[in-house]
Amino acid sequence: MKQLAGQFTRGLQGGALFRTSIYHSHSVDEVLNRIEEYFEAIENDRPYYGEAGAPIEEAPELDSCEAASVV
Repeated sequence: MKQLAGQFTRGLQGGALFRTSIYHSHSVDEVLNRIEEYFEAIENDRPYYGEAGAPIEEAPELDSCEAASVV
């Protein structure tokens, strides 16, 4: 399955991340879960982030005056 993943996803959005997550999978269940996640993301027109999941948005930097008024 790992070898075929490269052939089926070449040129698709997020394909490189998908192939990486497949190659790092250690069981059939994990591979099948990654396949489901990837094609669900494509179907819903969402980006695929692979093993790392969605990036975490950092909080905006506050200067000392802004930080003091939040408390």
